[in-house]
Amino acid sequence: MELIWIWLAITCLAAAIEFVTLRLIALWFAVGGLFAVITEAFYVPFWAPIIVFFAISIPLLLLLRKPTLNYVIARNNKFEFEKKERLKQLAEAMKKEERAAKEQKVDENK
Repeated sequence: MELIWIWLAITCLAAAIEFVTLRLIALWFAVGGLFAVITEAFYVPFWAPIIVFFAISIPLLLLLRKPTLNYVIARNNKFEFEKKERLKQLAEAMKKEERAAKEQKVDENK
């Protein structure tokens, strides 16, 4: 049961590394660490959580990293596009307001 703390530390460390790097690599090891913690809670032999850790982490890394990365990039690009469009709309609205204010000044000066 003392090893559960080591697996929790590994899980937290992997999650912290992923939070800092955002490369979608350590994330899968954090997931594998979580499964190793769960496995360790069942009082299994020493080697069982190690096998579970690698049996979960490596396939997730190899199978899900690229699709997840593509999804994140596509979503970020969509957000940036929408942000640019919104900024264009705001700029056009400001120009219209400026023109209206100028026309109002001209009308007042007449």
